[in-house]
Amino acid sequence: MRNADAIVAYERDMPGRMGQFTDASAHKEILVDKFLHHIDVALGDVLNQYPNMPLFILGTKRVTGHFNQLTKHAKAVTEYIDGNYNESTLHELKEKLAHHILALDFVK
Repeated sequence: MRNADAIVAYERDMPGRMGQFTDASAHKEILVDKFLHHIDVALGDVLNQYPNMPLFILGTKRVTGHFNQLTKHAKAVTEYIDGNYNESTLHELKEKLAHHILALDFVK
């Protein structure tokens, strides 16, 4: 599921709009924050299973900035990698992460 599709799924939990008083950009920010909170909760489960695995957070600066502000797992993040990866294939993501992972081997 693409991030944009996943964020839209949270729209069902939002109260209905009331006339012209609802700001569309504020509505979108609420949806993004709810989605990122959901991701952070799920991330806690993953980190419990794999506590020593490197954690890379990929996304636009705006989204990774929001995530960085709300996550309870900031200390576990190895690196934030800025960019738009919505349409990236698994192969492209592996290529993007390859040099970051290799850099970890040099640090050990």
